[in-house]
Amino acid sequence: TFCDVIQEISTRYGTKEDLIRELMEINPLTAKISKEEMPFLREEVMKEADRLWAEKEAGGSPLDYPVYIVRASKVLS
Repeated sequence: TFCDVIQEISTRYGTKEDLIRELMEINPLTAKISKEEMPFLREEVMKEADRLWAEKEAGGSPLDYPVYIVRASKVLS
């Protein structure tokens, strides 16, 4: 019988552009605003991405998340 638990920190975003793209894709406002308003939304999203990326580079982890791997086995007799 054994149980192993491994924890790793995963980073989903390789670049700041990846982060900006995802923030735009998941933002519910993108479906509600006009084409003319879209550049203003993108500007706000870029500001938030800059803030998150700066915190990440300073050693914070707003974009990282823990991943747990559990491996267990029990011998039946």
